[in-house]
Parts: sequence; C-alpha cells; structure tokens
Amino acid sequence: MREAAGAYGEKGSYRSAPDITGPESLAKVRAHKQEMKRAAKTAPAAKKVLIQDMLKWMLRLRVPIA
Repeated sequence: MREAAGAYGEKGSYRSAPDITGPESLAKVRAHKQEMKRAAKTAPAAKKVLIQDMLKWMLRLRVPIA
C-alpha cells in the first residue's frame, strides 16, 4: 500500500489526514499543506507538479475523479 501512495505513504510523513494521530501531528499536516499552497502560489510549475502528483495518487488508489 505504501508504494501505491507514493510520497504520501512514506513512514514518518505528515501530508494528509491519515497521518493525524493527535494535536502535534495535526499541526505538522497543516504546516505541510500551508507550505504546499505557498509553493503553488509562488511558482506555477510547482502547482502543476502538485496537481500531477495528486492525480497519480488518485489513479493508483482508484479514487473517483469528479
């Protein structure tokens, strides 16, 4: 399962809701999300890479894309 999730499945990563186990990990996930948003705003190429990574992850897990 970790391989299918790519970077989101890395041990010790704090990137999404499944990584939240308490207040400290919630703060780390929020910080990661805020950093990704800042990077996407400042660099259009970073936004494109972020979207591509999310789509790859969704396709691997067969998440319906609306």
